[in-house]
Amino acid sequence: MTETFSFGEWVRKRRRSLDLTQDELANRVGCAVSMVRKIELDERRPSKQLAALLADRLELTDNDRVLFLKAARAELGADRLTAPAVSGLANQQPRMQNLPTPTTPLIGRVQDLTHLLGIVADPTVRLVSLTGPGGIGKTRLAKAVAAEVAQSFANGIYFIDLSAIRDPDLVARTIAQPLGIVERANASMSESLIYFLRDKHLLLLLDNFEQVLDAAPLLMNLLVACPHLKILVTSRATLHLSGEREYPVSPLALPPYTQQDHADHALQQLPMLQSPYSTIEDYAAVQLFVQRAQAALPSFTLHETNAEAVVEICRRLDGLPLAIELAAARIKILSPAALLARLSNRFTLLTGGARDLPTRQQTIRNTIAWSHDLLTTAQQCLFRRLAVFVGGWTLEAAITVCNLNGDLEFDLLDGMQTLIDQSLVVQQHGVDEERRFSWLGTIREYALELLVASGEEIVLRRQHAAYFATWVAQTQTDIYSADAERFKQLNYELENFRALLNWSLSATEDDRFYGLQLFGSRWQFWSIHYPIEGSAIAQRALACALTYHQNLIVARIYNAAARTIINTSPNTYVDLLERSLALAQQYNDQLLQAEVLRHLGEGLIRSRDDQAEHMLSESLRISRELGNLEQEAWTTLDLGVYSETLDNLSEAAKQYQQSLTIFIKLNELYGQVHALFLLSGLAEWHGELTQAEQYLSRALKLTERLGPLIHIFPLIERGYFVYKRGNYQLALKLLESGYQQLQQIGDPAPAARVFILLALCHQELGDRAVALQCCQQAVAHVKQGHSHVIQGHAILLN
Repeated sequence: MTETFSFGEWVRKRRRSLDLTQDELANRVGCAVSMVRKIELDERRPSKQLAALLADRLELTDNDRVLFLKAARAELGADRLTAPAVSGLANQQPRMQNLPTPTTPLIGRVQDLTHLLGIVADPTVRLVSLTGPGGIGKTRLAKAVAAEVAQSFANGIYFIDLSAIRDPDLVARTIAQPLGIVERANASMSESLIYFLRDKHLLLLLDNFEQVLDAAPLLMNLLVACPHLKILVTSRATLHLSGEREYPVSPLALPPYTQQDHADHALQQLPMLQSPYSTIEDYAAVQLFVQRAQAALPSFTLHETNAEAVVEICRRLDGLPLAIELAAARIKILSPAALLARLSNRFTLLTGGARDLPTRQQTIRNTIAWSHDLLTTAQQCLFRRLAVFVGGWTLEAAITVCNLNGDLEFDLLDGMQTLIDQSLVVQQHGVDEERRFSWLGTIREYALELLVASGEEIVLRRQHAAYFATWVAQTQTDIYSADAERFKQLNYELENFRALLNWSLSATEDDRFYGLQLFGSRWQFWSIHYPIEGSAIAQRALACALTYHQNLIVARIYNAAARTIINTSPNTYVDLLERSLALAQQYNDQLLQAEVLRHLGEGLIRSRDDQAEHMLSESLRISRELGNLEQEAWTTLDLGVYSETLDNLSEAAKQYQQSLTIFIKLNELYGQVHALFLLSGLAEWHGELTQAEQYLSRALKLTERLGPLIHIFPLIERGYFVYKRGNYQLALKLLESGYQQLQQIGDPAPAARVFILLALCHQELGDRAVALQCCQQAVAHVKQGHSHVIQGHAILLN
């Protein structure tokens, strides 16, 4: 009977028949050794792409390859394979003359390797340049490509390291040396090089071309005169030659930010939600860190207690391979948590690279300095001034902020293009295809050091703050809808806003103006999308406002603080709003008066205070006089809530419908959702369940365009609705999804209600143990100061 093997056993048997170690196979396919180990133990299936690479590197016959790929993807009826046939390719040796053999496996470049092999194989492509900042792994990837295609070039592959030269005239001689070319009589070295290469089928790998860019015409001459020659170049700068196929090398893949990353850490994850830990090791940046850490400390392993720190280290280092390798080497004396804590000064920490590396790559500072030193004095000035931006910038912002008094005597677009060509800056697209620019955090930190040393930092920060404070005040934005282009425009600048606020609210009184102006005019942006962060900013802004000269900016801060600070007492809320109203009246800002009156009225609704109706009515009057439909719609909605508290349900429904009509006219989705929720609740109260469901369904459809926002948790509302109808399994799914959304924006307030509803569902399903856990979670949130949530929703749980 023919012996058969599982897929993993088959891979192991084939690997051993080729006399390959697991490390060597992993190196060939560009994955972690742990992945090969898991595949051979039948613990993990390879992706379609990885399976194809394994088939190539295991040198399978055509018949074996077909069965192998089907088994890899579990497409066979039985997961058993017969012993593999022996391919004649196994004993062939690749033709290469001087390509260095890597001492470590290539990690996380499967897709890059596949794309590049396709490009190099294209007969119409003669020149390929791998570009990217220093330390991103261009050379390592290029060597892997060269090793894979070695058999395709009859006259071999030659690796030429250009890092030691700066004179473009020496490039031809440097290429000629390993080829054994002697300068011919009455001919230049470039002519001798052409004479030697003109009939050769050969690949040249030219490494570190960025400092000899003026020698680029030599490459074009070689390609024109030598029809069978291909050139693979690594360079921090684009060559700008006809026919050049540029391949920007990206950082290693990083685990994406999860909902839990953005959540308030006081909120505990539901026991039924899967932890993302199991997938962390699949990301290349983490794989590289673990491999290099184990080289320094063999006992190091990735586990649940250190995984979060390892992931954050890789993120802070932008997935830059060299930076990750330098950091991982420190594991011998620092735990991941201790290493992360010291990354605030990454240039001091990230030193001590392998001695066989070039000097420029033995510290991350040297790597970036190498590129910086290739810039002109004016370009270096622009480079350091751009460090004031965080998270990206537009050309307009760069011109306004960085060209102080017009002292940069060149076109900033040209300057930006140079920085892009040198792989120091990355070009992106913003709203409406607007051109934006950004860079890796490691490069920005180097530029910031230069900015501080130049003595220009304070002036640049003031320019930066003035630009964005003015820009925000003049930009009309939809702060509610996550799919609105204007909201995206605001969100693109979030990191710049944070930098502005952090600096301004800690600066001198004159410079505090910028932070107060920004937060006072756009507090809703934080309140709705980033409530925990907004609360902290509000506290700082309020502290500054209390000592600032009284004016409309302070009035807006009082209003913003009252609405943003979480768990503020009713007395503080009213006091801040009354201060805001007094200043708004003093400076005759009627729109602010209408807004503050509405907020004051909202605070009195639950107490059924007659002043609530008076203030809301006055707010409505002013809004209508000003023709401000948005303010009118929100005030009308609040009047409906007040009518509902007085049990005047017909009037409440009328007012909800009026506000909904205005919100629809304004295309204001956030307001529409609120009105629909309230109308759904009234319909349910009257027993009109079909109508209630229709309102709720409309609201849910709109929230798909809004994204996660504070105060709007439609999945939780539908979960409650379904629970009341007795469909407990569906209610559980909706509530769990709603809780994940709640975590995503970090709003802790509704958590207690969610856990109570979950407890009720589990109790109805007979799972009392889980129900008890959910009750304990609810109690924990009450103790954390969210008891008002349970009080506010107690009637729903009776």
